[in-house]
Amino acid sequence: MLTIWGRLNSHNVKKVVWAAEELRLEYERIDVGGQFGMDADYLAKNPNALIPTIADGEVVLWESNTIVRYLMARYGGERWWPADPAKRAMVERWMDWQGDYANAQRDAFINLVRTPEAKRDQAATERSVAASAKKLAILDGFLAETPWLSGDEFVAGEER
Repeated sequence: MLTIWGRLNSHNVKKVVWAAEELRLEYERIDVGGQFGMDADYLAKNPNALIPTIADGEVVLWESNTIVRYLMARYGGERWWPADPAKRAMVERWMDWQGDYANAQRDAFINLVRTPEAKRDQAATERSVAASAKKLAILDGFLAETPWLSGDEFVAGEER
């Protein structure tokens, strides 16, 4: 059975849980990170001290996009993970792009959600919002031409 370590209020953990659910995999999720902390056993699996991490039999992986790629390739078949390298690259491109977008919106998120109002950096928030808008314009432009990020079908990577 698949084991997923990570807390559900993490976007990266949600990606992995989404993949497991879509593939109808049986899994156990164990809360780790944030308020749940990390013990030595977890850190032995993931020395980066980040979430998520999975164990699928003898295979232990960390990095959410890598985990989603692995699950889709192993269990999803052509429906979720295209065999054609060009189609698969389209999926992977947007999976990796999501990380760039996350970096662009990070300061706005931290300032507006996690920082008390009196301590917020308005200039950093404005720069972050502007950078996010540029990234989202790229996404909007692409989706104006095709129904899904990977082309004509919903496949792995769309959940970003």
